[in-house]
Amino acid sequence: MRFHSPFLQPLPPVAEKLGLRLGRSTLRVVALALAALLLVGIVVRLRLLPPTGIGRILYSVHDSLYLPLKGYTYTLHFPTSLLWWLGGALLAGMVLFFWLTNISPTKRPHIWALRRALRYPALQQFLLLVGGLRAMASRQHTAGQILDSYLLRSMAVAGYAPSFDHCTRCGEPGPHRWLNPSAGGVLCSDCRLPGSATPAAETIAVLGALLAGDWPAVEAAEPRHLKEASGVVAAYVAWHLERGLRSLAYVER
Repeated sequence: MRFHSPFLQPLPPVAEKLGLRLGRSTLRVVALALAALLLVGIVVRLRLLPPTGIGRILYSVHDSLYLPLKGYTYTLHFPTSLLWWLGGALLAGMVLFFWLTNISPTKRPHIWALRRALRYPALQQFLLLVGGLRAMASRQHTAGQILDSYLLRSMAVAGYAPSFDHCTRCGEPGPHRWLNPSAGGVLCSDCRLPGSATPAAETIAVLGALLAGDWPAVEAAEPRHLKEASGVVAAYVAWHLERGLRSLAYVER
């Protein structure tokens, strides 16, 4: 899966092989510089040079700068200072590795975050939208019924799945004649709430078919039942979104 994110545009491309960007000659220079630095450290540590000339300069830097810094940051705060030195060495190694290999330290974590962000249910919502648009483009079904089916399924994916064949409060199998969006679907006569609607039995059957994708049952329904089902879908979505979809007013029914 490819991602197109504005955060990834300014980042350099990931090298296919280590050292591809700098070439072998540059890598050799860097390796020689690190080896020379390590060798100088060993020579100064073991006092192998005479205390004159370059040896005097190296010993002075070692004694006046390195030893006080080490004594304060390492010896005085030991063993906590081990974390500082190991952390600094790890950070320096990572910076050198990313510079030599041209691998961005932020690109791969960014892609990982994008993959986690596209996990369920967001990916299901995206696939559901693509399926609805494909069905509209192919004119397999009426656009209004595709929209109603998409809205019901989208609410189900988001965790607000309506129930049209069982009572949403006691679970008694239907069919039931009472329907309340705030309750999440149909209600039996014992559980019905004040203000519940009483749509036709055929309308409730159409709603169940839209949710399940039973298109033969939807296409066999009468226009008045389809229109009533569209009103129920709009009311159900508006209740759970806590606002109405103003764009529904421009959809031809």
